[in-house]
Amino acid sequence: MDRGGDTAFVDSFPSAFTCATWLSDSSLLLVGPTGSDEPGRQVAATLTAEGRAQELVVHEFDGRHWRDTPRLVIAVVSSQALYGQQDAALSIDSGRTSARLTGEIVRALAVAPDTVARELLASLDANLRNDIVSFLVSTLSSVPKSERARMSDRLFELRQALRERLPDLVNAPDRPLGACVDRIMAVDDVSFFIEGWLRSGHEGVVRLTAIAPEGSRIELLDRLARCRRSDVATFYGLPGAEPEGGLGFTCFFDMANGCSLRRSGWVFEIEDTRGSAWEILGPAVLDDPLSVRHAILSGPHLERPLDEQLMMNHIHPAIARIQQRLSARPVVKSIRTFGDPPDSPAVSIVVPLYHHIDHVEAQLAEFANDPELLAEDLVYILDSPEQAEDLYSRAGDLDPIYRVPFRVAVLEENVGFAGACNAGADLARGRLLVLLNSDVLPDRPGWLGTMRHFYDTTPNIGVLGPKLMYEDDSIQHAGMYYHRLPGSPLWVDAHYYKGMHRSLPLANVARRVPLVSGACLMISRDLYQRLGGLPAMYLQGDYEDAHFCLNLLDEGLDNWYLPDAELYHLEGQSYPAESRRPSNRYNMWLHNHLESSRIARVMSAFASSANAGTGIEPS
Repeated sequence: MDRGGDTAFVDSFPSAFTCATWLSDSSLLLVGPTGSDEPGRQVAATLTAEGRAQELVVHEFDGRHWRDTPRLVIAVVSSQALYGQQDAALSIDSGRTSARLTGEIVRALAVAPDTVARELLASLDANLRNDIVSFLVSTLSSVPKSERARMSDRLFELRQALRERLPDLVNAPDRPLGACVDRIMAVDDVSFFIEGWLRSGHEGVVRLTAIAPEGSRIELLDRLARCRRSDVATFYGLPGAEPEGGLGFTCFFDMANGCSLRRSGWVFEIEDTRGSAWEILGPAVLDDPLSVRHAILSGPHLERPLDEQLMMNHIHPAIARIQQRLSARPVVKSIRTFGDPPDSPAVSIVVPLYHHIDHVEAQLAEFANDPELLAEDLVYILDSPEQAEDLYSRAGDLDPIYRVPFRVAVLEENVGFAGACNAGADLARGRLLVLLNSDVLPDRPGWLGTMRHFYDTTPNIGVLGPKLMYEDDSIQHAGMYYHRLPGSPLWVDAHYYKGMHRSLPLANVARRVPLVSGACLMISRDLYQRLGGLPAMYLQGDYEDAHFCLNLLDEGLDNWYLPDAELYHLEGQSYPAESRRPSNRYNMWLHNHLESSRIARVMSAFASSANAGTGIEPS
């Protein structure tokens, strides 16, 4: 049913209000001089239907401090009740006047939002119009989520009808003032990340205001993080002579109230010291969280040495919110079982898959030679759900060839390495849990039993990691530790004896270590779940394992390296090295930001422990 046509105003509208318009299926905007003479008196709204009365939430805008202006009321009501029941009515009491609106009256008198703006509000002071629009936006979050997109479109209509238009800013090499917003990225519905450039000119800039499609206004000038933009410098004939800080900017910001759902319609206003002002139309909003995350981490602002204020005020809050969106408890969309699963497995092996589903056959070919694997629980977790049918088809072909029972679980959406591992742990049936990368292959049968025996017979054990090797039999992992790169205050995780031959005597001693790699580790499933699993704040399988190992040490447990279990690790096959670099830089900064003092304490304890001088120090 259309509730926003250009229906003309009707003379019989109750005297308490001038008109009404639907902003969503349950949000009715009433406009009229409804102010109460009693200080602090609020407008009250009651919905009566089927003989029952219900008080409604009322959001009220008080325009009394503006001369000769109306008061606005938004009553959040059930439109189905007003439209679908003969006896439904909305009663409103402002203290000065009252009105009773039946569904029939509302149907007759509802007009389009731009009609309200044009007939009643367009002639008001520009600042008051901005206040009204901001007030309306503040009510957006109070309506049901299913209605916000519709209301967002209606608010956009109001904003377009009410906002003060400024001349377009034209950028030219001979004009001293220039600006552009290159990208707008939605971190979520209430926070955004923008990139662009700004040349202040001779007069200087005093204001840069972002105006959301629904009408919220956000002042940005004092929030900008400046960076170099050689392309802009060249445009202005200033190669190598950018002003201090650079011509470019990035900025993360929260909306002061309301939210923004529309992906087009952003406007930016810029004003100089003389009071001259212009506007810039923003581009379409990028809103896919994975694309936004990649764009933020691949921006020019991260090509230079990491700036603490940039990371703290812009990069980290944006990425952290995106990770919160992505790391909500993973939802398993479907599970299929191939072969005959064991009745009482002792170990569950969880293998997250992302894009490289061909690794499944390589692993199954190796597992088929190991009788121990037939008695354990093998679970593949697909974190790229668009490949589900392809993986199911391949799994069906591989099952009769290798005869290793396994399950395939497909996640509803991509949640990253930590999320996939945690989803697999939720499905695990064994009392012990092994996290295993899809590009890790055993050197020989018996590796799982060796790890299981060591884990079960070692008191106070937290997590256990095996020896991992490259294809040329050099060591990739023999336990991990932290060190600082020369001239850097940041701790970096590193591998003991990396690059040495697998036969190196020092690498063939079982020992306590600060950390082990998440590429292959064993832990009690109950312990893993009690600690909350791998932390989801990191990106693409980097530093989650280190953070988790620190948590185990804080529990008073020991992390162990076991050289008797040997596997090959092809390393980084799911993510090419070039694509991992931005996330690795962010993860390294985040891990240090969160854990620097704890890392220093752990490394000091290991350096002074009884193990010092016995060959477990970093090579």
